Amino acid sequence: MAKMNLMSQGIALSLSSHETLITQCREDVNCLRVENKTLQDKVCLLEQQMHSNATTLVQEIASESQERITREKNVLIMGLPESSNLEEDKTRINSLIKLTNPSLDLKYLKIMRLGKEKSLNKERPIKLELNTKESAMHLIKTQNLIKQNQHFTSVSIKSDQTKIQLNYLKTLQE
Repeated sequence: MAKMNLMSQGIALSLSSHETLITQCREDVNCLRVENKTLQDKVCLLEQQMHSNATTLVQEIASESQERITREKNVLIMGLPESSNLEEDKTRINSLIKLTNPSLDLKYLKIMRLGKEKSLNKERPIKLELNTKESAMHLIKTQNLIKQNQHFTSVSIKSDQTKIQLNYLKTLQE
């Protein structure tokens, strides 16, 4: 009977220790469930942000592409002295264009000075909108003919670039 009591006490201790282990396991499982739920929520949030960022990125790329297409027909003319009116600018630009391409007709162009008029010492660039990108490329490629003329030695012609293009070129120069 003493042997039975000893066995009974041993079983009771074993059961008690197993109950403690089971309770601890249950607590651990509950903690893991909470942590798992938190991680699932974070993953869901990150997936939403990725989708949102991807959508925004696609929109930015589309916008940049459209902006480049719009600007590919434009050139910027630097170094042309400020004039008192737009008609004087048109006359100078017409003379400049005739040096490189006599067939280019000014009625297809849009001309504007960029920036605010600050001082007469600093020339503002002129944005020239042409009817085709080929005309724009022709002016850029033939600017050496323009510089040979004594009236246009300080004039340079560049493509009209987006801010992203300008920033990229700036990083390449650094």
